[in-house]
Amino acid sequence: MSDERLRRVTASGYLRDLDHADAAGIRAMRDDCRREERRLSYLRRLVQGHLDLALAEVTRRDGAEPQPLIARVAHALTGPDGGRRSARAVGLYEPPETSEDDPVDLAIVELVDLDDGSLRALVDRLRQRERALSDQRSILLAHLDRLQDALVARYRDGSAAIDEVAGTLGAS
Repeated sequence: MSDERLRRVTASGYLRDLDHADAAGIRAMRDDCRREERRLSYLRRLVQGHLDLALAEVTRRDGAEPQPLIARVAHALTGPDGGRRSARAVGLYEPPETSEDDPVDLAIVELVDLDDGSLRALVDRLRQRERALSDQRSILLAHLDRLQDALVARYRDGSAAIDEVAGTLGAS
């Protein structure tokens, strides 16, 4: 269902009838976008973690870091800021609904067994996947902004009561 919903909510015409939608319809659209944004955020973070690990192995092989990869895992996954993330990044991800959503077929133990060419190809694939997820997420965030604005406008012009719009202000 997720892939179908993602295609639907990121389609160029998804917000075409927004001006004519009632508050309940807009809330449903918003909820679908939120669900997909959380799922994409989760997948994107997984890909970023895999990319961090792969880049740590590239760095190790290039001689810039003599430690074995396993010793660098914590640093690779937390980054230079020690793992501090924004409040948005904590606990707001939604795991994929199916195993088909797995972003990469990568296990850490296999990473060190890759030859240099395969490792660099993996890094390229991970970067492409992260970019694609980021692009889709940007579309969803723009949709969420427009949907939120539409709900607020309905409340302000009196065409929707506060209980029809409730939960929209400040919600993620």
